[in-house]
This record gives sequence, structure tokens and C-alpha cells, in this order.
Amino acid sequence: MSIPEEVIKHLWFTAGSGVLWDAQGTYTPVEYERLPLLPEVHTPFDWLSGIPKRNYDCTLGSDENKIANVATVSAAVQRLGYNIPEAFRIFITRPDIQAQIPSCTACYLELSEDVVPLPGFPGSYAVRFMNDSQCCVLWYLLFQPDRPIKVLASPYFIEREIFDAMEYQSELDEPLAYGDVLSASCICADSFDEFMFRFHIENAIWFGTHAGFRLAPYEQAYLDSTKTKS
Repeated sequence: MSIPEEVIKHLWFTAGSGVLWDAQGTYTPVEYERLPLLPEVHTPFDWLSGIPKRNYDCTLGSDENKIANVATVSAAVQRLGYNIPEAFRIFITRPDIQAQIPSCTACYLELSEDVVPLPGFPGSYAVRFMNDSQCCVLWYLLFQPDRPIKVLASPYFIEREIFDAMEYQSELDEPLAYGDVLSASCICADSFDEFMFRFHIENAIWFGTHAGFRLAPYEQAYLDSTKTKS
């Protein structure tokens, strides 16, 4: 069962405070409709060829990464009738690409131990692939029947055992019900390609505007577009 559009929000989270989106905190929500269009991508990660060589303080090529179980998770996804996106397969198996993706909030890669069934939606599943350094936001591949694979962002672990162990509290200072986990989550990208391209652009802009290196033309255009949409 796919998640109805009215059940889950479309929302992007930009990382780090700075001029991009006039962000003031560790993560700032941005309405999906306000996001600038991305340059056309012909093949996964072809946009990396147009980026100058840079030395970032922190990238997704981290010693904290825990992605050795990628083959096991991929097989589990296939048994459920889905396929891992090609862009994801390339990314998760290429440390050289991971090392080119900056993260101003020290995100790292970590795969779920198994495919996670979504509460209340039989046939829909999630696979966690990236954590914020303090788990403020967690990112998942979202698999739904008869729909393209999207990226889900959540402030909570969707894996039931981890969720229970975290003992999350609701805004009313009461234990958060596991069935409410999706109401606090959102679809942040309509494909993994889109997610990774936008994540790269926004984090590169953060480093560029803080460290003073020159932005690539499409990065500057992206930044200028966010100013007109603010």
C-alpha cells in the first residue's frame, strides 16, 4: 500500500546556518515547491565532472560509515520485488564519489540492518542510508508499490527496535507512538539522484560561503535562485 499524498509532507531540510535560505539552525525546513530546479542529469553523478577540485573539511567519505551490508540489504529489497536505484548502487560502492560529497553537519552513511516495513502501509518499505552526526535527521530510501523510489527524511529511527530503545517523546512530553513516526517524516526528494545532487549543491554552497572558495556557475545560480524565492 502506497502512502497517500495527504499523509506525508513534501519538505526539504537544508543543513547548517548561513546565507542559503537564510538558515538559522542545524537544519532548516524548506517547502519543496520553493526549491530551485536542478540542472539536467544525463547519467548518475555526471555533474561531479563540472565541479572544481576542492578540499572539504568533512565529506560523506567518512570513517564512521557502516555500509558493509549493502549486498545483504540489496538482496532483501529484491526479494520484496523492488530494485535498488542505479545511482544509489554506484554511490554506496564508490568511496571516491562519497569523498566528493561535502557535509557541513558531519553526516555519515549507515545502512539499516534490514528492510524496514512502514507502519500502517503494507507493501511499503524503507532502507536507512544516511544519518546526521547526532541523528537529528535520518534519511531513507522509500519503496512503495507502483511508485518511483523516493527519499524520506525523518527525525526518528523508523526501525522499530531502535525507535523503542530511543524512547522518543511527543510534543506533549508523552511517549511517542510508533504509528505516528510517518506523520513527523517527509519526502525530501523524488529520486536518489535528485537528493544527492541537491545535498551536494547546498553543502558545497555552505562551505563556499564560509570558507570563501569560488562557487561553480550552477552553484551560484542555485544560491541566487533561493534568494528570489525567500
